[in-house]
Amino acid sequence: MPIKIKRNLKEKSTLGKIVFRTAIGLSAYTLALIGLEYYSDSKSEPIRSQEHLEQIMEEEIKKLGIENKNILLILDDNEKWNYPYAVKIGEESYEININPSKHKVVSVKHELYHIADGHCDFGAKFSSDSNIDHLIFYTCYFFYYEPQAAIYAATGLKL
Repeated sequence: MPIKIKRNLKEKSTLGKIVFRTAIGLSAYTLALIGLEYYSDSKSEPIRSQEHLEQIMEEEIKKLGIENKNILLILDDNEKWNYPYAVKIGEESYEININPSKHKVVSVKHELYHIADGHCDFGAKFSSDSNIDHLIFYTCYFFYYEPQAAIYAATGLKL
């Protein structure tokens, strides 16, 4: 007579539960972050002109207290990246690349917050080819830096 093995389908391995809950949590987090950025972008005014953009930059730089930093804004209609980005290019010098036909004022605020809070400085420390450095940087970026900049761009709240 064959032996019947009865398994309770409600019982799952602890590892399976951890993987499932982590996947659900990461999905919810990612959707919330994307939703916040989409919401703030939909409520933002478009970049009307160079003068308008310079006025916004001046206001935000004062609000964030980064008057001592040299910030070069590059308006690039042929932007190779789909998203604007800020990078450190020297001591107290930064560059923001943005496509004015694709992005709005909120994108400039978002990138200025990255500069003001030192996120670009942290990224410069991890510019090596080491995989672990990249993992550390992008983990910090995705879970710590990007949400802060998104919240600031949407609400003006500094975290």
